[in-house]
Amino acid sequence: MSNPHIHVVACALLDAVGRVLICRRPEGRPMSGYWEFPGGKIEAGEGRIEALRRELSEELSVTLLSARPLIRLRHGYPDFSVDLDVWLGTDWCGDVIPREGQETTWAAPEDLRHHALLPADGPVVGALLLPEQIVLTPDAGPASKHRRRIADLDPERSALLIRCQSPAHRRAWSSLARETAPGMRVFQHGQGTEKSGGKRVIHLNSAELVSATERPDAELVGASCHDLAQLERAGALRLDYAFISPVNPTQSHPDQTSLGWARFTTLAGVAKMPVYALGGVGPDDLARAWEAGAQGVAGISAYWD
Repeated sequence: MSNPHIHVVACALLDAVGRVLICRRPEGRPMSGYWEFPGGKIEAGEGRIEALRRELSEELSVTLLSARPLIRLRHGYPDFSVDLDVWLGTDWCGDVIPREGQETTWAAPEDLRHHALLPADGPVVGALLLPEQIVLTPDAGPASKHRRRIADLDPERSALLIRCQSPAHRRAWSSLARETAPGMRVFQHGQGTEKSGGKRVIHLNSAELVSATERPDAELVGASCHDLAQLERAGALRLDYAFISPVNPTQSHPDQTSLGWARFTTLAGVAKMPVYALGGVGPDDLARAWEAGAQGVAGISAYWD
């Protein structure tokens, strides 16, 4: 007999300064002592958001006013498997009053790994630390030409992925980002690295991903994936995020078969890390990408003149 499969909704509930609420499983419960994001099982006939609102009210006495999907993943424990459906909640009301004897605390996202979280929750922390949008630099033209468009990006929600290989061009783009969008993270495509906020960041293209024998030595590593095998490879290397592409037809690769949102959703559902929709998408597709299980969107032409 196969192990039972449980669909669980959970919430990364944020306070006014961006801290996340976590709860400690009380003694007498399975996996007691571990910290987790509040939530619970979906009951028969319930929708996902309805179940989440009920759980937060029952567990913590708070009312969730609105939330959006953050990450959805599967995790296998020895005796059961869980479909972990995590939402980001920034709009809620009420005082947090633990009703089930659980200890609670607020933690900054970057400090969550200092707590003994449930084994399934690692990718959730990664999702909280990543931006909603990753903007890839265009194929041609000087960086200075795009000063206005970079200035339009929200540095809290966006990161810049520099694709050009010339060291001079990389420096120009990095400088432009620092000047026009202070605080924006800068990612470097390929094996080259770029210091950004004290972190070494590497993004692998699909060929580099397939040939890699171990995770590159960097604090944040992502990769471009076009099929299930590449996505599984990214998971085996314990990468922090992946692009899944192309979702829609693109001008840059008109002959490449697009995945479509249905196939993207399937691939996102088996990923072991946060994923971004790439290819013929832009900021207007954020809501659809979230519903499909994505961290957000990545794009080129949608962001540049």
